[in-house]
This record gives sequence, C-alpha cells and structure tokens, in this order.
Amino acid sequence: MIKFLVFGLMFTSVLCVGNIYPQTPEKEFEEANSFFQKGDYSSALEKYEGLVSKGFKSKELYFNLGLTFSRLGETGNSILYLEKARKYDKNNQMIAAAIVNENLKIRERIAKVPEFFIFKFFNDMSGIFGVWTWFTLMIILYILALALAASFILKYRYATIRNTLIAGSVLFLGLVAAVPSFILSREETADKKECIVLSSQIEMFSIPEKTEEKPLMISAGNKLEILETISGWYRVLLPNGKTGWIQKEGTGQI
Repeated sequence: MIKFLVFGLMFTSVLCVGNIYPQTPEKEFEEANSFFQKGDYSSALEKYEGLVSKGFKSKELYFNLGLTFSRLGETGNSILYLEKARKYDKNNQMIAAAIVNENLKIRERIAKVPEFFIFKFFNDMSGIFGVWTWFTLMIILYILALALAASFILKYRYATIRNTLIAGSVLFLGLVAAVPSFILSREETADKKECIVLSSQIEMFSIPEKTEEKPLMISAGNKLEILETISGWYRVLLPNGKTGWIQKEGTGQI
C-alpha cells in the first residue's frame, strides 16, 4: 500500500512539474525543424503555426514557415511568410532568393511598371545602407560643404580655386547620391501596408462592393499595396499602377 502511495505521489509530481515547466518555444521550434528535415511538412506546419498562434515572431520562424508552405504547394502563404521574414532583414539574400523562386510559381503574376534607369539606380543605392547611415553620411557631407565654403570665403591658404573646385565636386556628387538614397531608404522603412493574395483568385472592383461589371481577377501570390480599408474591403494599388477594391477575405497582410 505504501509503495502504491509513493508511486502515486511521484507520478503526480511529474505531472505538476510538466505543467509548471511547459515546452519552451525553442524546443517546439527545434521539433518543427526536425519534422521539416524529415519531409513531414504537415507536422512541421502544425508546429510552426502553433508558435505563431502563441504570439511568437522571428525572422527564422517566418522563413521556415514560408519554406514549409512552399513544399506543400501553397504559393500565396509561402510568399506571405517570406515577406514577413524579409521585414526583419531586407538585405538577406537567402530570403530574397526564396521570394523570387516563389514569384515564378504565380500563375498570372501582375507585371511591375518598369523603372526609369535613374530611379532604379537610386533604389539600388538606397539598399546599400540603412536609413540612419544615409542620414549620417548626408549630414557629414553637408557640414564638410559648409566648411569648404567658409574656407574659400575666408581665403585660407589651402583654399585655392583649384582645390575648392575639386573638393566641391566630390562633395556635390556625394550629396547627389546621399540625399535621394536617404529619402528612398526612409520611404522603404515607412510603415507601408501590403497584403498577399492567398485565394486561388480574388476579384477587384472599382468600388467596395460586388457589381455587374466584369471584375479583374488577381491570382494567388501577388503582392498588393493597401491604400485604404472600409468594412471588409481593401483599396489596393497593383504593381502595374492600377487601383481598385478587393475583399479582405482571401488575403494576408504582411
């Protein structure tokens, strides 16, 4: 009798410890990764989504979730979580490559309006550094330009016309590169709302209600910018510059 009582107390203690110290998010994440590596994508998805439902967020979690959806053939959800991962690290080449790969799977991808070469140049430039780095560089160049101008006006010995022209040209080119790059980098880091189409196709109308007009059909995986929200509808901007209204249902906000 005493043996059974002792065993019962030990068993109860184990249960209590299990409740007091539940499985950690790190452990759950490792288990999900293990399922993924074994090719059990459904079990991996269940674990990853469980972590998301508990409020956990990270670049690694979203990236792995995106890859899992990719293996399961769900392009829209895959792009959604890969884009969420990219918000944590915009210059991550692995995430960027995964997004490019998923975009190739979109059945009817909306083509982006080609950028004028000068805008493309500055967009590429803005991605080299973060917004605060560009801001600091811009301020330093501006201060140096003021110092150069003051030196020339006060006619310091080294501030000859030739030296001033050379230094001024370098500073001018630096500011020409830094100012637009700072502005574009700041716009990129602004809280721009975007969504991914998750349904196989959704309809876009000119007003926030279904009408008899023939709607534009948008395929899963396309990324749209959200301009306005009204009771279950998004007014969106398409990559080709067109705007319209779609229902929230069937989309996922990044």
